[in-house]
Amino acid sequence: MSDYSIAVGAEFISAYKAFCDESGCLDRIGNELVASDGIHLTRAGSKFLIAQIAPVLLDFTGCDDTTLPALRRRMSRRLPPGRRRC
Repeated sequence: MSDYSIAVGAEFISAYKAFCDESGCLDRIGNELVASDGIHLTRAGSKFLIAQIAPVLLDFTGCDDTTLPALRRRMSRRLPPGRRRC
């Protein structure tokens, strides 16, 4: 997927790199599992992943870190597509 993304000029964001490094992969945050099985994240895992990739996503949208709380509020209310992002 990474090779294809690069070939078409898209930025590839790796969830694997967010959870794993040369010493291994994160399986818990505190006492909470990050995945419920081999491919599905738990709530704790989802929050961790978003925290890791948010800077890349915000850079892409032109937003900055100060807008992240507002984005979280909007996402939690599930506003329709096309509404202001920042």
